[in-house]
Amino acid sequence: MDKSDPSPRPRDPKFAAKPASVFGIRQPDGAFGLVTDVDNPFRVRVENDIDQPSLIHWHGLTPPWRQDGVPGISGPPIPPGASAEYDFPLRFGGTFWMHSHQGLQEQLLMAAPLIIRDQRDRPDQQEVVVMLADFSFTPPEQIFEDLRKTAPMAGRSADAAPASMSKMGKADAAAAPDLNDVKYDAFLANDRTLADPERIKVEPGGRVLLRIINSSSMSAYHIDLAQLDSELIAVDGFEVAPVPGRSFPIAVAQRLDIRVSVPGGAGAYPVLAVVEGERRQTGIVLVAATGAISRIPDLAEASSPPLTLDLESRLRAAQPLAPRKADRVHTLNLTGEMAGYVLFAVPGMTHCSDGLALDKFDALTALVDWVENGKAPDRIITSVDPTNKEIPASWSPNRTRPLCPWPKYAKYAGGDPESAASFECVGP
Repeated sequence: MDKSDPSPRPRDPKFAAKPASVFGIRQPDGAFGLVTDVDNPFRVRVENDIDQPSLIHWHGLTPPWRQDGVPGISGPPIPPGASAEYDFPLRFGGTFWMHSHQGLQEQLLMAAPLIIRDQRDRPDQQEVVVMLADFSFTPPEQIFEDLRKTAPMAGRSADAAPASMSKMGKADAAAAPDLNDVKYDAFLANDRTLADPERIKVEPGGRVLLRIINSSSMSAYHIDLAQLDSELIAVDGFEVAPVPGRSFPIAVAQRLDIRVSVPGGAGAYPVLAVVEGERRQTGIVLVAATGAISRIPDLAEASSPPLTLDLESRLRAAQPLAPRKADRVHTLNLTGEMAGYVLFAVPGMTHCSDGLALDKFDALTALVDWVENGKAPDRIITSVDPTNKEIPASWSPNRTRPLCPWPKYAKYAGGDPESAASFECVGP
């Protein structure tokens, strides 16, 4: 890709005939997202055409950390009317996506596909990208505030009940699974609902590669292919041994590459995504020749089950890594009531660990104290992890800092700059 210009832009789609203002990432010619080849450099300029700061994260790629698109960590957000340049090699191909990491812009659909073609892509198949999303007319800030409230949890989906835990590890067996905390107004496939689904022409008897991206903020789905013989061939961009099937679960931010065989002759074949634990669904329609398209209901015949790890247990890498022992093992028991949320960000840490960060902390003890003693943590102390190879030599091995509950942040208050005791959590 040589000098493409994806830009955050406002747009005005309509869901169920009701107007809405959301964001989007498009190129100057209107193309949605980016498509390139693995042999090309990722040379991109992002122009911010909205009225607030923004920054785009390349989800699934491994760029230099300063080009990773996370505000305050890899770099500052792009001001309105300004731009930022990106230039790094692509190490692998697959189905990826891009989205804003600034504030809550992703909930307003600031996301787009990022497709990197490689030697796996066959000339005898048609590619179809399906971007799933959840949408609410309620402002994202209000959704987040409602989620932080204690019981009753405002914004909780009416058909989801909290799984109450009376003691650590002892669940109320009668409680329903806690699946969907937000009651969304619409579920989208390529920005459309089943009231007016996207219709894509395909060849009778041909092959179609479905690149399915779940860009939803909170919703998981079951992909229902009904009449189509299919096989899952890649997950999160990486090739797996083919898994045949007609139904596949997809979690938030996950990507599935599914190769389907279109029957010969005329026909219309829905590709549906049923919301986890609900009947609501969205999707597209593959149309072969003069296939007649029937009205597809917004509700499936039955609620879909909770997602499990069954699919993951069956996945096998097409090119597995050599066996090795785990470097680190962490055990975290998820218990307690889902009556409130406290978010602790770790500045500089990449996904899960490492990065230019103090990434050694004990969240489990704070969680246990909260559940068993009712004391919500007001800070968690983090320190240097000696196994983190990205820590600069100039940092003291004894450096500590407080992690603060969002939206608070650590501010130096005087004293030893290497000690967490010299910092206080401040902010709104």
